[in-house]
Amino acid sequence: MSVAFKPTRGRILVKQTAGEQKTASGLILPSNEKENRATVIKIGEGVTITEGSVISYRNEAGRNLSVNGEIYMLLYEADIDGIYE
Repeated sequence: MSVAFKPTRGRILVKQTAGEQKTASGLILPSNEKENRATVIKIGEGVTITEGSVISYRNEAGRNLSVNGEIYMLLYEADIDGIYE
């Protein structure tokens, strides 16, 4: 995914992952609770997490950022609790 934004100083640009589930028949069930899961889109200098990783972050972390009409979240690497494997 190409985004016209480059994070700096240890920051990470992420796209929040939808908290929806899919049934066996293909129906999508939206989640009622906010899920703190996101996909790393771009990374700043000195960040050890790789682009494309799916991460879990703290509730109070980050700030929303609009780039080309899409909403992303800008986090510090320290705000990340872990990486899903």
